[in-house]
Amino acid sequence: MDTTKKSSINYKPKNPNDPKMPNLTGQNREEINSKVKEEIIEKVFKTTKVGDDEPFSDNSKAKSLINSLKQKLANKEDEDKNKDDNEESKPKMVMPDPTSDLNIVNHLRNRGSISNRILHQNTKDKMKTLREDHRISLKKDEIDLIAETFREKVVRVSPNSVVLKISKFGLEIYKNNVDKRYWVVAICFDELFNPAKLAFTNFWTGGAFIGYGFDYLEETIEKAKDLSNSGRTGNIYWKDFVVDWNKETNRFVTSDEPKQFKYSEYKKIIEWYKQNKVRICVKNKNRKDYEDLMKEVKEKKAKGEFVSPLASLQAKMIDKPRKATFVFGYPVEKSDYKGKEYVKPENKLYEIGFAFTD
Repeated sequence: MDTTKKSSINYKPKNPNDPKMPNLTGQNREEINSKVKEEIIEKVFKTTKVGDDEPFSDNSKAKSLINSLKQKLANKEDEDKNKDDNEESKPKMVMPDPTSDLNIVNHLRNRGSISNRILHQNTKDKMKTLREDHRISLKKDEIDLIAETFREKVVRVSPNSVVLKISKFGLEIYKNNVDKRYWVVAICFDELFNPAKLAFTNFWTGGAFIGYGFDYLEETIEKAKDLSNSGRTGNIYWKDFVVDWNKETNRFVTSDEPKQFKYSEYKKIIEWYKQNKVRICVKNKNRKDYEDLMKEVKEKKAKGEFVSPLASLQAKMIDKPRKATFVFGYPVEKSDYKGKEYVKPENKLYEIGFAFTD
């Protein structure tokens, strides 16, 4: 056996305090790091030559500085350790605030108006409320306030509600007997809108209807104005508007600008539309369609004039009159009416428009 070679078993490192050495004694890493930091600080101050005229010429000052640095390092390590312990002990699940109104339990408990939250009903009172009408009658001054605000848009007034016809859609304002709130909901009318026979349903989008409840009537009126001018019920894109109608040919004549009809003529349009809904089509007076071209060719042939052979090709390229679908009528202000009986249909004018969708 060659004894000249060094045995790996008896190997000893040159610097046993080397921080890169693996931990063979099971010593804690934090203790090693703290010792290394202390040794570095001591070496720095030992190797630094301090003159008499310098602030650290006195060894006591240097030692106090070293001790303060050691204390700061120890405090920082304790803070980091406590921070890690707190983060580990802190629960990851966030519980809702039991006192917040956003808590679903409090939301269901406090649902309703302010007066209804204060009122603690017993079982008999609750059963009595359920047996009664689900709407509370509006006061006369409340009805007058709504009518004065929306004027010609009011199409029906009852003790329990006020119905408005804005343009394509309408609104209904009433007071709910369950939560004691004033509600404004969007409604849809039948085609073509008939002010003498109102038939409407709530306007649903997806799985919910458009409606808002408030504690005060003034807030409800402001929300009704907002629904009338913006959003899904206020921003309406019209295709064209009715400016004339032909009973013999069953045609609506349309243009880009609406025409205002008196109620007497509007009633005739409603009756005609009801009887001939399937046969009625729409012609735009500013565009030449298939019927206009065929009429022109027929007149030329009757007069013996020359008819271009391209007329048949042109007839295939232009549109035919479309079906009268998505037609909506709505009331507008009558400038010469100075009274306050806005609910009467003869006291306002009417416009008819075609929308792109229902």
